Amino acid sequence: MGPAPEHLDEALRALWHEVAGSLPVGVSACDRFAFELLVRAVAAMRTASMTPAGAAQLRQMMNDFGLSPGARQRMEITPPPKESDPQGFAF
Repeated sequence: MGPAPEHLDEALRALWHEVAGSLPVGVSACDRFAFELLVRAVAAMRTASMTPAGAAQLRQMMNDFGLSPGARQRMEITPPPKESDPQGFAF
């Protein structure tokens, strides 16, 4: 997912890296805005400031990012291509 945005405080930046380390391979870095929402929702959950509606949104976001067993089963992730030489032959 890349580095955490500079506008996040230290605790949210640490949480960004923690949650990013749990993502399945293949989740795109182009999802950074949605990922920030997920990180903020996890922070709210951990500080017990989450509403029931917020918990439902967190569950949905976790599913969207493949962070539940059922979500990972439904994901179709293509592994990254193997390194190849300039002629396109795989090593």
